[in-house]
Amino acid sequence: MQRQTIPKPRKGGPVLRGSTTGNESSNDSATNDKSNDNVVQANRVGRRSKSPEEKESKLVGLMLTPEEYNNLKERAGLAPAAAVLKDHLRRETDLFKPVKQAS
Repeated sequence: MQRQTIPKPRKGGPVLRGSTTGNESSNDSATNDKSNDNVVQANRVGRRSKSPEEKESKLVGLMLTPEEYNNLKERAGLAPAAAVLKDHLRRETDLFKPVKQAS
């Protein structure tokens, strides 16, 4: 089995936190970290943050019998049981849709 090599950072490139080339003094790396923070933040990679209205932040507890729980875990397989249950409720029911108020 071959050992994987990690490429060395280029000279003059942004210095990311935790990465040093070994020939920098501790003071130089601290100032480089602070000056390049804006560059790293501006060029973020990955998903954008969800707005507070879109975040799933409310917890609902549910008690099941051992038999019900075993059946749910069997259907879920490797997926989390709560994710399978939530997916089923979203797809197969209208439980999460707004309720129309009667006048």
